[in-house]
Amino acid sequence: MKIHIMLHRRFIGLMIILMVGAATAFGQEFRGAINGTVSDPNGAAVAGATVTVKNVETNITNTVMTNDEGSYTVPFLIPGTYTVSATSGGFKTSSRDKVTVKVDDRLSIDFVLEIGASAEVSVMADAEILERSSVTVGTSVSQRQIEELPLAEGAPYTLATQAPGVVYTGDPNFQGPTANGNLAGFRTNGAGGNQINLDGSPNLAYSGQVAFTPPSDAVQEFKVQTNAFDAQNGFTAGSTVNVALKSGTNKLHGSANYFDRSKNRTANNFFNNRLGRERPDRKYNRYGFMLNGPVYIPKLYDGKDKTFFLFSYERQKDNVAQPTTYSVPTMKMRNGDFTELIVDPTNIASTANTVIYNPFSGVLSGSNVVRTSFGCPTSGPVPAGSTCNIIPAGSIYAPALAFLKLFPAPNQGGLTNNFITDQNLIRPYRSYLVKIDHNFNANNRIFGKWYHSRNTEDRYNLEGTPDSITRGFENRRNNGGNVDYTSTLSGSFILDIRGSWNQFRLLRYQDGQPTAAELGFTGIPSSRQANIFPRFDFRNYMTLGSQRADYNDGQNRPFDMFTVQPTLTQIWGNHTLKYGYDFRRLHERFNTAGYAAGRFTIDGTYTAPASNSSATLRNAPGRDIAAFILGVPPSGSIDNPT
Repeated sequence: MKIHIMLHRRFIGLMIILMVGAATAFGQEFRGAINGTVSDPNGAAVAGATVTVKNVETNITNTVMTNDEGSYTVPFLIPGTYTVSATSGGFKTSSRDKVTVKVDDRLSIDFVLEIGASAEVSVMADAEILERSSVTVGTSVSQRQIEELPLAEGAPYTLATQAPGVVYTGDPNFQGPTANGNLAGFRTNGAGGNQINLDGSPNLAYSGQVAFTPPSDAVQEFKVQTNAFDAQNGFTAGSTVNVALKSGTNKLHGSANYFDRSKNRTANNFFNNRLGRERPDRKYNRYGFMLNGPVYIPKLYDGKDKTFFLFSYERQKDNVAQPTTYSVPTMKMRNGDFTELIVDPTNIASTANTVIYNPFSGVLSGSNVVRTSFGCPTSGPVPAGSTCNIIPAGSIYAPALAFLKLFPAPNQGGLTNNFITDQNLIRPYRSYLVKIDHNFNANNRIFGKWYHSRNTEDRYNLEGTPDSITRGFENRRNNGGNVDYTSTLSGSFILDIRGSWNQFRLLRYQDGQPTAAELGFTGIPSSRQANIFPRFDFRNYMTLGSQRADYNDGQNRPFDMFTVQPTLTQIWGNHTLKYGYDFRRLHERFNTAGYAAGRFTIDGTYTAPASNSSATLRNAPGRDIAAFILGVPPSGSIDNPT
């Protein structure tokens, strides 16, 4: 007797803990439930009736007894097709076939038993099954929709817009598994911030992005809950997207896919057609396979009706060449010769001319500093053989010439918009997914999964650029998984414990470029982080360095999420009570070296006629390159990482 009292106290303690947790949040549930009542022909409740719910593909059976009110509930049913039957002594067995349970369904099936022997089976008519035990509003996206509706890059999340009130707000050009931010880029009834779940566990990276994108062949279905009144869906203001992965069945199933989209099979866009431009060159292909079924090891183990597996693999290769126009300094400019800026040599004062002034010749005139030019007259024509606009060799900052050699050579005429090239974006991607389901017995079962994905984007790789000076790399790595254990403690209590771990890491960096020290650029603190190429932002010409600033500073952004989500379901009369707790530990770091090799902004502030020169004069093309050659950028900074 004492033992029973101790167990009872411990049980009450557990209930209190879970109920306190319930005030905070519940774990998101992707599995469905079937409930209802069992009565006799006179409408009286049949207590103690046996209700059996059987998965037709795995033969996994859940059996419960009705309570004194004739009510029953069978929770934690994975999405699939079931046969539901009810029987009791003195009554015929009543059965309902082909009951489809979708993600987070709460189906109600009532049985009216006929008098007779239990061996006799009464098959219920296919009446509509109501979902009367849930007030959550949502839209299910079925496996058939995922298979048959167009998915530009194979990411099933893009079908979330099938739900009413959901509007996509991300970049339509990037909707594949590498576009982690865009995949979560939709708003629901005007609200942003979405909860993305995978088999019930959060599937998030930093800033609410999607961490892992399962291949469409591995997805059973998903549900977009757009108006959640259930406490377990209170984590975000937007939608809750519950994605259910496929599980293995008693039959071996498999699929393979290959998708190819190259230039000759891609339509040009409206703007290119209007400007008479060709379609960008693109080489895109995606392929993969999925296999699931019972775990079978010849002569060692046969997992039929008990242990099942799923494995999927996906690979994507996407190379896009986008024609882009840049401005680069002419070959003469790179040697200090700016005579091309004298368009009208008959009148040096012509507004068509851009005269380079010596920043070291400044004298004070009132409150302003005025400068003299490099060999140009102050009025009249430019004499033949003049050194007008030619910077003397002794005034040139030698490392600047080394840096200028890294600009691509112009392939068009003119002082600006004189370099047309393909800007290459290379996005290789691969993913792996493994899932195991195991049933210990009728009351205890477990499933778990592990996934991995990785892609390294090679961005701003401009053809014709020496040493790939403009390039930057973006690496995304994701690892994660979860384990879920369900145990029927009694006819009234079902315990479910789920834990998950997800790690998403973003790296941005340069690779392959010469360092500042190798080019003779001195004064930078010696450190591992500074062993990169600096960044030079010119007023009129393309940036020298990575075309995206955050590649220069070497970002490392790891994100970890650990969750534990216990729930206890109690069947109490005609009611189903759920106690739960959603514990989440999020750890996000943002490490960057800053601009350890320096970032410099270059314009014509010091090569204009005077310190009070207008912005038009300061920003004239060529003056920024002259300032760079003379070693006088108007501003710059060097970060010293610790």
